[in-house]
Amino acid sequence: MRTGPVTNREREEMRCLRAQLVSVEEIGAQVGRSGRCVWEHVKDMGVEAPRPGRAGRGCKRTDAENARLLAAARAGLSREEIGARFRLAPISVGPTLSRLRKAQRTAGESRA
Repeated sequence: MRTGPVTNREREEMRCLRAQLVSVEEIGAQVGRSGRCVWEHVKDMGVEAPRPGRAGRGCKRTDAENARLLAAARAGLSREEIGARFRLAPISVGPTLSRLRKAQRTAGESRA
């Protein structure tokens, strides 16, 4: 990784790649900067790149995908396995499951 100030040429390259919907991590690898550094220089563009495996559908999971995710957790799959299967970072699996379980409980209480 490079250190020091970002040059105008680097910034322009970052912005050009981001306009092409390249992820900030991939841009960082190409220009030799961290993803966080890239994000700081392109966040004002308002570009939302689709997540891998979800092209054309946005970032929302369907109800069926959420049900399969909860079923996988009940079946005893590890966070790494769930993350790989549903294209989630292993660190985000726990909070995602917690949020889905809470939504499921809330929906069950409102029907009762």
